[in-house]
Parts: sequence; structure tokens; C-alpha cells
Amino acid sequence: MEPNGLVAEVIDNYNIVVNIGSDDGVEPDHRYGVYTESDPIEDPETGEKLGRIEYKIIKVKPVDIHPDYAIMTTDETTGGFTFTSQLQQKPKKLAKDPEFEPGRDYVQQGDTVKYITTVEDDDS
Repeated sequence: MEPNGLVAEVIDNYNIVVNIGSDDGVEPDHRYGVYTESDPIEDPETGEKLGRIEYKIIKVKPVDIHPDYAIMTTDETTGGFTFTSQLQQKPKKLAKDPEFEPGRDYVQQGDTVKYITTVEDDDS
């Protein structure tokens, strides 16, 4: 079974701490998705709870793995480039965009972290 966990802390725009680590099977070549859920969806006629929608916010990869936790960084880029001495793709931020709310496009404490793949399996 692949390790899944929760976001324990958002460090900055690009890095998070998750509550899973090497004792849980986290490895440097793993890739994870960070997910959030919608508010409960109700049937408009009966009021019955139908469930929630799960939204993938971003992909991350472990960069510092400890027995009980790992620091992960964004594994996605935006379409733009940063201009330094070399052309580099700009990392996609994990921080909140205040104008977007449905399905949230930012990471916060308590979001779910799920194993997606390993680097050698990843076609992207």
C-alpha cells in the first residue's frame, strides 16, 4: 500500500510538511497529489447528503524525508518562464490566490496528500 497523509504545515509558496515519512514508505522518487474536498453536496429535493467532490490542487515531490514527516515541494510549473542566466520554467505556487475559491487552488493545513506514481513510471 502506498503512503498517504495530510499537510501538517505550509512552509512557503513552494514547500509543505506532510505527516508521513520514511517509516510510512515515502521515497525520493515518489510523486504525490495534494487534494481538497468541496463542502458537502446535498440533494436539492430531499436534503440528503450526496457526498463531496475531491479536487487535485497540485503535484509535489519529497525533498527532505524524515521517519515521521517529509518536506515536499511543488512538482508543477506554470506556463511562464523566469529569466535568469538560464531559461527556467517558473514553479507553480502553492500559496493562496485570493480570487479563486471553488475547488481551491492553494494548499492549506489538513489537505490530503496521496501517492500518485514514482518518477520512472511518470510519463510527464
